Amino acid sequence: MLVLEAVVVPYWVKNVAWALQGELGEVVVLNANTGDNDVARVVAAVAYDPECLGDDIGLTTKSVVEGERAIVAGGLRLRSGDFELAPCCCCGLESWREWYRVRKGGVSPWMGHSPDPWIYCSGDKAIAHTHGDNYPEDDRTLQIEYRDIRAALDKACEDLTAFVEVLRRWASRNGADHRLADWFGQTFDITDTAAGPT
Repeated sequence: MLVLEAVVVPYWVKNVAWALQGELGEVVVLNANTGDNDVARVVAAVAYDPECLGDDIGLTTKSVVEGERAIVAGGLRLRSGDFELAPCCCCGLESWREWYRVRKGGVSPWMGHSPDPWIYCSGDKAIAHTHGDNYPEDDRTLQIEYRDIRAALDKACEDLTAFVEVLRRWASRNGADHRLADWFGQTFDITDTAAGPT
């Protein structure tokens, strides 16, 4: 079964009391089951800038909400059996809606570089490449029906919407800015109904 999961690579440059660093390269899956510790790690990653990231969660999240649009490392991770196509360096959650362009004659979403994952959309099926053209010796491929990608994408959208509600409850329990969940939903084009599929 094909799965698309919204993931964040939680990384920030300054230790804070309310969020614990994980292992380098570890991801947090965003859905209705995301736990409190992982939610805190996502918030710290979004607040990444040492100027606004601090031990006071209320002030930190206020700075985030009132700051400029944010980016956070991550995106959508595709899995099917033992095949995985994960967002790489320089890919961010903010571009997850680019997956709606994956259709016959469409274009691949940006998934980062090194190893340059890519999806070719010119045939009757999409072909996912783990390493693109720059690393042919390591490349693995998976042919995927476009309708399966769309169904998995719709599920990922539901999971992101559920995560916004998890974030809302977490913010309320932990003294974060009350606007945080709405800000996150709008900033990452999750709850902005005007965004729609592109």
